Amino acid sequence: MGWTTTLCALAALIFRLNLPAIQLINYFMYPAQIALLLPFFRLGEKVFRRRICRSPFPHLPNGPRQPLGAIKFLWSTTWHAMVVWAVLAPLSTVLLYYVLLPVFRRVAQRIGASQPTVEAEAA
Repeated sequence: MGWTTTLCALAALIFRLNLPAIQLINYFMYPAQIALLLPFFRLGEKVFRRRICRSPFPHLPNGPRQPLGAIKFLWSTTWHAMVVWAVLAPLSTVLLYYVLLPVFRRVAQRIGASQPTVEAEAA
């Protein structure tokens, strides 16, 4: 069980959401998470002005021979990517909120307008 699974389960329990649906969405987001690794590595390089090798994973083939070098490389690269994510995630969340709020309000109005009222059902 990974961090995203644990965090999604915790959020579902706290906010009383549908746990299987949250885990299904989490499962389908894995390709996006993998696809965003390299862009966040590169942004971390630019923010911290530390150039990693041309290949994002140069020490991994040598991992069994040089495990400490691989761990050190991955730690600094991952740390820089996490800092960039921690800055961008709240900003993109606020942006998405304000972009999608009018859309969801329109959808809610349409759903509310299409449902029969209590008086219409009683008649």
